[in-house]
Formats: sequence, C-alpha cells, structure tokens
Amino acid sequence: MIITKDSKIGGILKKYPHLLDILVNYNPHFKLLKKSLLRNTIAKLATVEKAAKVAGVSLRGLLKELNHAVGYELSHTELAGIPELKRGPEFPPPEVTGVKTEDIVTLDAREMLHRGEEPFGKIMEAVRSLKQGQIFLLEAIFEPGPLYDLLEKKGFLSYTEKVADEHYKVYFYKKDSIKKTTGIAYEELAPEKRIRKEGENIFVDVKGLEPPQPMELILSVLSEMGKGKTLVIEHERKPVFLLPKLEERGYTYVIDEIKPGNVIIKIKKRT
Repeated sequence: MIITKDSKIGGILKKYPHLLDILVNYNPHFKLLKKSLLRNTIAKLATVEKAAKVAGVSLRGLLKELNHAVGYELSHTELAGIPELKRGPEFPPPEVTGVKTEDIVTLDAREMLHRGEEPFGKIMEAVRSLKQGQIFLLEAIFEPGPLYDLLEKKGFLSYTEKVADEHYKVYFYKKDSIKKTTGIAYEELAPEKRIRKEGENIFVDVKGLEPPQPMELILSVLSEMGKGKTLVIEHERKPVFLLPKLEERGYTYVIDEIKPGNVIIKIKKRT
C-alpha cells in the first residue's frame, strides 16, 4: 500500500497502528488519536495532507517517512510530484478585521479537545446558526485540518492565527460577508499622499486600504520614525492584529474610538 496525500489517517492507522508513533513525533497533539472517540471521527476525515498542515511539517517529508515505515521508498520523481501545502492568507482579510464583535460566533473547543472529546457536533451547530454578515471563530489547541475542506465545500474561507502554543484562532467567513465601513474612496491615494508631518507628529491615513496594506504602511513609517516622534494613525477600526506587533517592537499606543468608522491610534517608542 502506497500512502498518498489523500490517504485517510484512520485507514492508515487501522492497517498500520505503529504509524501513530511517527505522527506523534511530528506533533504531540496527535496523541489525541489514541482516544477512541477522536480516532473514530477526526481520523476518518483527516488526510495525510491535512495532518501535515496541522503539524506544520513538510508534506513531502511526512509522506516519505510514513511510506518508509511501511516498507516503500518514494522515488525522486514521486517526491517531486507532491505539492507543497497551501496555507491560508498570512494577514487577516477584511472580512475578519472589519467584522463587529457582536457578529462573531465563537466556540472555544480547547477544553473539550484536552479532555479527548469531539467538538464536531457543536462546531456544525454554530456554523448552522450563522446569520447574514456573521463569521465563525473556533478556538482550538491545533489547526483543525479536516474542517478547512469541509467548510470550504459550504462556501467558507478561513484565516488562522496562532495566539500561543496550544491556542489557535480559526476564523471561517464567506467572501465579502461584510460591508465597507466607509464609502469614501481612499483606496486611490498613493502611500506618500497618506502621510503628513506636523511638528513632532507624523500622521498616516490608512482608511480604505485592504489588509495587509494598513499594517505594512504603519510598520514601514515606524521603521523610519525618529526618537521623540509620535505616529498618529487615522483608521476605520481598532487594528487588533497590529497591536501585538507594536508591543513586540517596543512601542506604546493609545486608541481613541471617536465614532464608528473613525479611530485614532497614537504610537510612541517606549522609553
């Protein structure tokens, strides 16, 4: 039996139980497959490709290792024909950054997964409950590989954020599921026309830009900003994904949400 990217983990483990140890070596979360309930649900849905994505490892490397363990050596031609994994967007899309807090349906499945329970039923219940303009946020201890394909078939795209070890936030949304927060045509403005200096303040207008452009422009200006200066950002919303990056780089910030669609962020270098 040649193990391919589309081989189901459940079928592989049923035929070759010892391969579970190889999966566990790639990612300790695969120990959950030793629990009968999860093994009978997740493993039946998950392919080797999805297992590689969850573990964050090379699909080629995992397939080579699994096949070697069952006595088959993939040729150079076969290895070259294995595609590398395609991941979701690196930066949060506007459907995520622009959604209102009350329009996010959240399910924190971390405790359930730690207990070895299967959250699939609650996940699908939450998805079915979504109304127009809402998105689904799943919090898990690893990337839910099989769920990506399952919900993609139902028209959902996804964005995954790793918050910490054993804490992933996975947003499922439909393209253009939100409306623009402003009708002003800022998108045509060139970057240099969005920046102005007034004394010790540097003003940057990022309204109308699609992610990741606001974050890229802000970080670019900060990298060239001298000591003692204050960067004042004119934004449409609170930039929740930018804030951790500011803290990592040693900046402090103050956020003033003046009204919907008008947010001012003042950023300084920490002294």
